[in-house]
Amino acid sequence: YLTVWNIVNVLPLKNRLEEGIAAFPEEIPYRLIKLFSHVGETVLDPFMGSGTTNKVAAMLKRNSVGYEIDLELLEVVKEKMGLKQSSLFGKDYEVEIIIRNDARSLRTQLQNRINNQKSVVKNAKRNTK
Repeated sequence: YLTVWNIVNVLPLKNRLEEGIAAFPEEIPYRLIKLFSHVGETVLDPFMGSGTTNKVAAMLKRNSVGYEIDLELLEVVKEKMGLKQSSLFGKDYEVEIIIRNDARSLRTQLQNRINNQKSVVKNAKRNTK
């Protein structure tokens, strides 16, 4: 029994680091789901991101619920879960996506807010010179 895991190949799907997708290898949720749940049980991922944990849960025949506030990752989740393909793991699971209207573009809104604050700071620095 090891207390430290050696996990390799942590790059996200198709080098998507530049798209803001974390390097989260499937091996981590695979080990934890196998260790702490049984077939048919439900896994909760409160910070779903690109859906890695949900994909692994489906592979291991677990139900899963994932919450993600960044809806701009929705297409990545659909791709990872195989919703754009005819089948994934025999399609023994159902995927339901519920979208809150106030969360449609949080990433873009946050980036715009940051950019606006940066320009305010730049203008303030210019005015103090």
